Amino acid sequence: MAKKKTTKKTTANRRQRKPSRAKKTLLDLLELRSVRLLDVVANVHVEGKKLPSGKTEIRVESGWGINTDEEVLLANVTLLIEGSPPDGGSTMSAVVTYQAIFDLESIPDRRKTPQDEIDSVQDLAIRIVWPYLREFAQSLTARMGLPPMGLPLIPGLPAGVQSTAPKK
Repeated sequence: MAKKKTTKKTTANRRQRKPSRAKKTLLDLLELRSVRLLDVVANVHVEGKKLPSGKTEIRVESGWGINTDEEVLLANVTLLIEGSPPDGGSTMSAVVTYQAIFDLESIPDRRKTPQDEIDSVQDLAIRIVWPYLREFAQSLTARMGLPPMGLPLIPGLPAGVQSTAPKK
């Protein structure tokens, strides 16, 4: 007589989730593959041995697109820095672009993607690339002979202001 083969159901097996049938958002489809430097343009113009000082303008721009052939989402984040003294003279400028590359589980139709999901992807890309931008700004300005520029720890906060997350 043949013995019946029995399997024990473990607690772990019983706890496995069934796949959700809820519609996945764009963020649910992404997995970070890498971050790479795409482009850098920087210059400093010194007049009369005076380094640029005074007002510095900093802007961050972002955008993304989908490469359907490679099934990846490419999110570009650009940091623009311009500095000059109030009386003119010496100036410095820098533009750096990093790209976050995400693997896609499936290709979404961008025209049907809600605006809040598009904004979320751009915000995610900025937060992922931000440490690279902070390091770039600090090391570039130091190498130009300028006081090292420190960007805020978290994007969107003024320089020198830290997060107000509750302390444990």
